[in-house]
Amino acid sequence: MKISITPKAKQFISRMIRMCGGTKSAGMRLIVGEGGCSGFTTDFSVVEEPQQSDTIWEDGVRLFIPKECLPYFEEAIVHFIETPTETRLIVLSGRKNNNSCGCSSLPPDHSNG
Repeated sequence: MKISITPKAKQFISRMIRMCGGTKSAGMRLIVGEGGCSGFTTDFSVVEEPQQSDTIWEDGVRLFIPKECLPYFEEAIVHFIETPTETRLIVLSGRKNNNSCGCSSLPPDHSNG
């Protein structure tokens, strides 16, 4: 599984884990599914341990990904958006999506964190 996570997303996930009192074993359980105008919905929670069927992904932060969500994370980019009108964590999947909506496009500065 190849996942890229932007610096802004890493900062957000680390901050959420700290705010929730997470230990070193804690991580963010990240659920992605069909739906929403961008073709995918995202839900997350900070948890101390992954569920038995979760895949653990680590790169500066720990993500716990449910087995049924793994296809959405193939060649995915995890990004955090914070503007005056919205704050959200998004997963842009490498999985083919026939939805023509442009909502899932990363902002131009995503590589700069």
